[in-house]
Amino acid sequence: MKKVLVLQHVRVKDADNEDIKMIGVFSTQAIVNACIRDLEIQPGFKDHSGGFSVEGYELDKAEWKEGFGE
Repeated sequence: MKKVLVLQHVRVKDADNEDIKMIGVFSTQAIVNACIRDLEIQPGFKDHSGGFSVEGYELDKAEWKEGFGE
């Protein structure tokens, strides 16, 4: 079973709006940490450094198998 790590950044604009950036897909937590360190000093990111999130996903596996409402 191979896993990847997906790094995103979310900035809440207001109660109804978020700005979500998909940063990248990585093979190790060490690479994710290095990427975050590099981004934390960049404009925008440095003002919202708490917005980084990392999720692990198994390759070749659907994570969402249910429908959704409109």
